[in-house]
Amino acid sequence: MLNNEWHVQLHEHLRAQGHTEEEIAKIFSRVNQYDVETKHDSVMDAIDAGQIDLAKLITEALGERD
Repeated sequence: MLNNEWHVQLHEHLRAQGHTEEEIAKIFSRVNQYDVETKHDSVMDAIDAGQIDLAKLITEALGERD
């Protein structure tokens, strides 16, 4: 389960990057999917440790943009 403080921080970061609420919802859906798939470490720890590239995760969640 995602840590609420981290959720707020990521949401603020994504808004600052210019993402819409719809895009943020897609990104969080992908983050949640990664969280479920991660067996030993939470996705948040993996992002913090550099094991998951946040930029790549965002790109995957949103698909390619023109």
